[in-house]
Amino acid sequence: MSSRSAVALRVLVGLGALTASVLLPSRVPRVPAEALPEAHAAPPVGAGVRRARAALVGVGVAGLVVGAALLVTTVRPAGVAGLGIWLVGALVLHDGILAPATFAANRLLRGAGARIPPVVLAVLQGAVVVGVVLTLTVLPEIRAKQLGPRNPTVLPFDYGLRLGLLWLVLAALTAIVCAVLLRSQRTRRSVR
Repeated sequence: MSSRSAVALRVLVGLGALTASVLLPSRVPRVPAEALPEAHAAPPVGAGVRRARAALVGVGVAGLVVGAALLVTTVRPAGVAGLGIWLVGALVLHDGILAPATFAANRLLRGAGARIPPVVLAVLQGAVVVGVVLTLTVLPEIRAKQLGPRNPTVLPFDYGLRLGLLWLVLAALTAIVCAVLLRSQRTRRSVR
């Protein structure tokens, strides 16, 4: 796939996700404003917010049109078919494996929420998200290194080792931050 095709694909996927997030309704059931205490009632959506949403939808649709046009004009039909297969595979991987695993981990962490403060849970979840995103970023390099690049200077490092070190550093930093947060919460409780 050429670099223009890759850029077109990124634009298409990114703006499609943006458009979907604006257009699709939330799965969280809406509670009538009368049922909420006044402090928790959501303010009414004003005309400015509606205009901003409409502008974002317009930008998303325009991006989809540009991405689709670039895709059709720059990628051969066999490449479009391969791209479709890749997108279906990504959907299956995300919805069939990653989302359920994330949900299960979240349920386990939230189940321990009575013993673990919410701020520590947020730090743990943030660390996992950062680690997973960086892992998904590095996996193609690891695979390409295994296949052996045509030019050895393209992939000069041991990406598997670096990924392992990244996870070790991330775990150590997360442990330090969580320990500091837990200690500060204990000292606040003892002061009260």
